[in-house]
Amino acid sequence: MKKSALSVFFLACVLTTGLWSGLASAATNIAQGKTTFASSVKNNSQAPERAVDGDHGTRWSSDHGDNEWITVDLGERYDLTEARLYWHNAYAEDYEVQVSDDGNSWAVVKSVIDSDGGLDELSFSGQGRYVRIEGYRPGTNRGYSLLELEVYGEPVVDDTDTTTGGTDTTTDETNTTTDDTTTNDTGTTTDDTTTTDDTTTTDNTDTTTDNTDTSTDNLALHKTAVASSVEHDYLGPEQAIDGDPDTRWSSDFSDHNWITVDLEDRYDLSSIKLYWQNSYSKDYDIKVSDDGNNWTTIKSVVDSDGGLDELNVSGQGRYVRIEGYRRATQWGHSLWELEVYGEPATDPTVTNVALSKVAFASSVENDYLGPEHAIDGNPDTRWSSDFSDHNWITVDLGSEHELVEAKLYWQNSYSKDYDIKVSNDGNNWTTVKSVIDSDGGLDELSFSGRGRYVRIEGYRRATEWGHSLWELEVYGYASDTDSTGTVEDSTTVSDTDSTDSTSEDTGSVTEDTQAPTVPAGLSAVDVGDTWTALSWDAASDDTEVFSYELYRDGALVAELLAPTTSYTDQGLISGASYHYAVRAGDSAGNWSGLSGSLQVSTTESTETVSTVDESTTVAGAVTLEWVTPDQRANGDYLELYEIGGYEIRYRNLDNSVTGSIVIEDNVATSYSFESLEGDYQFFIAVYDTNGLYSEFVALAPI
Repeated sequence: MKKSALSVFFLACVLTTGLWSGLASAATNIAQGKTTFASSVKNNSQAPERAVDGDHGTRWSSDHGDNEWITVDLGERYDLTEARLYWHNAYAEDYEVQVSDDGNSWAVVKSVIDSDGGLDELSFSGQGRYVRIEGYRPGTNRGYSLLELEVYGEPVVDDTDTTTGGTDTTTDETNTTTDDTTTNDTGTTTDDTTTTDDTTTTDNTDTTTDNTDTSTDNLALHKTAVASSVEHDYLGPEQAIDGDPDTRWSSDFSDHNWITVDLEDRYDLSSIKLYWQNSYSKDYDIKVSDDGNNWTTIKSVVDSDGGLDELNVSGQGRYVRIEGYRRATQWGHSLWELEVYGEPATDPTVTNVALSKVAFASSVENDYLGPEHAIDGNPDTRWSSDFSDHNWITVDLGSEHELVEAKLYWQNSYSKDYDIKVSNDGNNWTTVKSVIDSDGGLDELSFSGRGRYVRIEGYRRATEWGHSLWELEVYGYASDTDSTGTVEDSTTVSDTDSTDSTSEDTGSVTEDTQAPTVPAGLSAVDVGDTWTALSWDAASDDTEVFSYELYRDGALVAELLAPTTSYTDQGLISGASYHYAVRAGDSAGNWSGLSGSLQVSTTESTETVSTVDESTTVAGAVTLEWVTPDQRANGDYLELYEIGGYEIRYRNLDNSVTGSIVIEDNVATSYSFESLEGDYQFFIAVYDTNGLYSEFVALAPI
C-alpha cells in the first residue's frame, strides 16, 4: 500500500454553468479553425489547434518551460487590430504578441508585463500572415495554457509584393501537434532525451536519380551492393551492377550465399533479370526489405538452368537480395549482371497502430492503472508499474508492422533509462532504440523496425515510484507480407563492404496450440479494508508459461509476466465481497481455463477520513470544486510547485460502476463532468511531483 504523506483538505461540490458561456463578438475571429503549431505540447489532447477551435472547453498546453510559444497561420496577410487571449490557470505573466509575413522574421506588436491571467484583450497595430504568442515568464510552474486565442483584423488590400513565398519558407506547417522540427526559428529539437540508437537506420527519403521516370530503367545500375562472400577482391558484388557484361560477382565455394543491392528508395518491383555465369544458382530466393534487416521472399526459383533468368515479381522495398541455397557446380554463385525494374513506391499511410490494441505489462501498481490505459487514446488514464526499476509494457499490434516512430507521454514517474524493442513472436526481441537520461514529459523517438509486438522496457526509474505512461503511441503501417512464421536475423558481413548486413535463416517456428494448465491454489494471503494480497501456484506448459490474467468479479484487473504468481489488489471498498479467478497464457496466445472462484471480503474500515459518505443525486452536468492544499500530513508547508495534480474517484451507487480522473495541473481547483445521472459518491486526493498521494476524501454536496 502506498503510504500517504499529504494532508487531507476541504473540498466542496457545486453545480455551475459554463465559465465562458454568453461570450460573443460581432467582429470575425480570423484565427478560428486555422493552422497552428507550437514550440511544445504537454500531451496529445492539448495540441495547439485546441486554442483556435472555438471551444473554451479545450486548450493548448506547453511543456513546463519558460520560453514557449504558439503560432497561428491566418492563410493570408491581414491588417491586425486586436487579440484576445483566454488563459487557463497556467497563464503567461510576461509575453509578446508577434507578427510575420513568412514565419521566419518576426516583429513585436505588443509586449505584456505582469499579466494576471484570465482574459487579456489587447489592441495593437500590425500586418502579417502569422501571429505568435511568445511567453517568457509563466505565472505558475506548469508552462503556458490557452483556452482560446482570437485574432481580429481585415485582409490587406493590393498585397502583391509581399505575399509570395509565405508558405514556401515555413517548413511543413500542416503538422500542428508535437513535432518541433516543423518550426524554423526557435532551435528546438524533436527528441527531448539523450538517446543511443542500437540499430543502423537508413534514410529512406532520398530519391534515386535518372531511374524514376519509367519502369524500363534498371534501378540497380551503379547502386551500392554487398554480399555474403567473394571469391577474390576483383569479383566483388559491385561488379554485378556496373552495366558491364564482362565483369561479375562470384561467391566463395559454398551453397548458402547472397548478394544485396540498395536501390536508395522504396520501389514497386515488377521484374528481375539475372545474367548467370557458368557457376549459377540452382535454387534461390528473391527477397525485398525496407531496412536491410527484415526480409520478405517475393520469388522462389527451384532447378534453374542458368543463363538468363527473366522473372516477373511483385513486391515493395528498398533492398533486393538474391539468396542462393544450392549451387549448380562445385564452385560458388556467380552473376555477370543483376538488373531490377519497377516504379517508385507510394508511401504507405502511417498511423498510431497501437491505439486500442492488446497491452500487457510486467506489473501494475493497482487495478485501475493497467497497461490497457496507456493505449486507449485517453490522456487522463495511465499505466503504472510497481515500485521497482526493471519493468516493461508490451503492446500486441495484431499483425506484423513496419515501425518508424514512438511517442511516449510520461507521467511524473517516468523512466530515466529504457529500450524500445520489437518482436515477431513475443519471445525473441530486437532493440531498435535505447534512451539514456530521459527527462520525462514527451519523448518522440524515430527508429526503424519491424514486428508484431512493441515493448518499452525500463531499467532505471526517475523517482521512488514505478514507471508510468499516460499514453504510448506507435506509428507505422501493416507489412505487405506477415513473416511471423519465419524469423530472419543476421550477422554476416560483406567481405567487400564495411556495412553490416544481416541474414541468418533460423528456420520456421512450429505452431503451438497447447494451452497451459489451469493455475491452482488461488488464495488471499492478507486482507485489508481497501486491499487484498493474492497468490497462486505456477501453471505448467509444453513450452513455457508467459503471463497470467487475474479477474475480479468477471473483469480483468491485472496482467502479470511469469514467473510472478502474486498480486495486491488495491482501491477496494471496505466491508465488501469480491470474487477472483486467474488463468495462464503462453507466448503463442493459448490460454488455460479460469481457476476456481475465490471469495474475498475486505475488512471494515476503522479510520474516518471524512464525515461525509452520503451520495449525491445528479442529472446532467456537475462541477466539483476544491481548495488548494498548503500542508503535508507531517505539518510541513506544501508549496504550489510541489503539487503534481489531483485524482478524482467516483462511484455510481445504482450500478456500482466506478471511475477515476487524473488532473495533471497543480493550480486546478475544479473539474466538470459533462453528463452524469444517478446517485454518486465523489472522492479526491492530491499527489505531489514525486507521485506521493494524500488520503482520498469525500466531496460534500451543498
